Amino acid sequence: MIFNDVVDWYSDIKEATLFLGDIKKEFSEIRKSYYTLTSSTLEATLTNMLSANNINSITGNISIKFNSIAVVARRVKLINIGRNLYKLEVLATSYPNINNPITDLIESLEYCSDKIHNYYNNPTIPLDDLSTLIASINVSISDIERVEFLIEYLSKINNVIQSEHDYSIDSVLSIRLYRENMTVSELTFYMNLINKLYERSCTLFNISTTDYPLIPIKIESGSLLEKVIGHEKVMAFLGDFLNRGIGFIHRNYTDEGKLGEHKNKINAVKDNLDIVKLCEEHGIDTSKCKKIIQENVDALCLDLYKLTTSSGKISVNNTTHNISEEVNKQLSKGQLFGKLTTSGNNPDDTPTI
Repeated sequence: MIFNDVVDWYSDIKEATLFLGDIKKEFSEIRKSYYTLTSSTLEATLTNMLSANNINSITGNISIKFNSIAVVARRVKLINIGRNLYKLEVLATSYPNINNPITDLIESLEYCSDKIHNYYNNPTIPLDDLSTLIASINVSISDIERVEFLIEYLSKINNVIQSEHDYSIDSVLSIRLYRENMTVSELTFYMNLINKLYERSCTLFNISTTDYPLIPIKIESGSLLEKVIGHEKVMAFLGDFLNRGIGFIHRNYTDEGKLGEHKNKINAVKDNLDIVKLCEEHGIDTSKCKKIIQENVDALCLDLYKLTTSSGKISVNNTTHNISEEVNKQLSKGQLFGKLTTSGNNPDDTPTI
């Protein structure tokens, strides 16, 4: 897990916790009613002589206040809490951190909801039980505010990181390789590979990498997340090329296709992607640069292949590609491509084509 995963997770949590604002307001109303009860009772006790009549009056007032708290408690939409807690429970399981604030929130809301349900069905419960209800409300409100703070805090940090560079969103390419525990040499190799893909794509557009170098704006390791900026047209082409290519290779690892039957795997990728057509879709005049395309297409497809086989799950911009678990096992054992071999065990070894 990297910082970007935590931010994404809390973004999902933010959507799933929109109901908490109303819940906190409803819980606060119950708490306010309780404090009104206790303060008015204390005031009446201190300012009046404790005669039998006064005691009866105070007791009657407490009974009325108890009932008023029950009225407020009945406004809490427990069914809505239950529905939303289910969504939170699903999200909570996807967060491996032991100190999961959502787990604490779910537990406190469930306990508090149970206390509220018991109270408005039996508003004559002893004062001690009512105190327990209010204590559970205090815990729930505290847990709600803790989650709200974390969501806002992480969002601010992420915004600061994202705003460190002045760039157009169209000039950004985001690539995530989800394989964990990459070595330094592997991270370096794949970052260089992304740069090579960019440089070759610039060649197709006749764009100078000196004038428009590929600049990293965010890199996270563990697994690899890299966000880079470059020329807008090149980034649009490269994002499209990668998504189509990775999608094709992943589909043909599985039952949908027969890539494994091709003797020349890189040619299979090249033929199915139709690079010339893709170039034309992105505004490249292919009639004037056929030679340049021919000189670069094999290397582009080879680098695409290397990137695709680096991880069973890859994201390019907002598109995620994920091979099935069984195919991923075969990939790690080198069984999918039959006689497709490398000259060694390093990630920069070139497959035989």
